[in-house]
Amino acid sequence: IKKLVHYYLSKNEILNNKIQSSSINKYFIEQLMKDIDITLDVLRSINNISQFDVSSLEEKIEDNIHGMNFKGFVDRIDIYNDYISIIDYKSSAKDIDLNLAMQGFNIQMLLYLKMITKKYNKDPGAVLYFNTKRRILSSNKSIYETINHDDYYSMYRFGGYVIDDDGQVIKAIDPYMERKSNIINVSYVKKDGKYKGHILTKDQLT
Repeated sequence: IKKLVHYYLSKNEILNNKIQSSSINKYFIEQLMKDIDITLDVLRSINNISQFDVSSLEEKIEDNIHGMNFKGFVDRIDIYNDYISIIDYKSSAKDIDLNLAMQGFNIQMLLYLKMITKKYNKDPGAVLYFNTKRRILSSNKSIYETINHDDYYSMYRFGGYVIDDDGQVIKAIDPYMERKSNIINVSYVKKDGKYKGHILTKDQLT
C-alpha cells in the first residue's frame, strides 16, 4: 500500500509538494494508508468466508429501461451459482432507504442490479454498500485485554439488502452465521425459524 501511494504521489508533483510541506497533510496520508490497510484486511476476511466469488470490478453497464437510457459503473460484482450480488464502495455510511426508493429516489444501485441481472442472466442475490471509513471500537475492557476480532469486523457490516430465498443467499454470504451475521444486517430468530433484517423478496428487489 505504501509503495502504491508513494508511486501515485511521485506522479503528481503539485500534490506531493503540498504533502511534503505540511505535517498535517503528511499525517492525513499516513491515516489514509492505515484506512486502506484495514479495509483490505476486512474485505479479505469476508471473501475468505463467503461462497460468493468476485467476478468483475469497475464494470461498465448500459441499458434502456422503459424508454430511458441508463449507464454507469458497478464497483464490484460477485456470483454464487445462479445468484448475482453487486457491491458499491463508499467513504461514508450509505444504505438503501426503501421509502425513498418506492418514490423513485435513491434507486441507482437498484437500477444497476436490474441491469446486471439482465446482462448476466442471473437471479438477484444482494445489493450492498461497503463503508471504507475506519471504525473505532468502543470497549470497557482493559487496554491489556485482547480485542475480539468478530466484534471489530462486525462494525464493517455491509449496508443494503439480500434476497429472501429460504436463506440460501444469506448462508452463501455468511456460512458461519449463527444468531447474527457479522457481514450483513441479518439475524436468525431461532424460535421463529426464520431470518430477519435487511431482506427483500425477489419481486421487491427487482
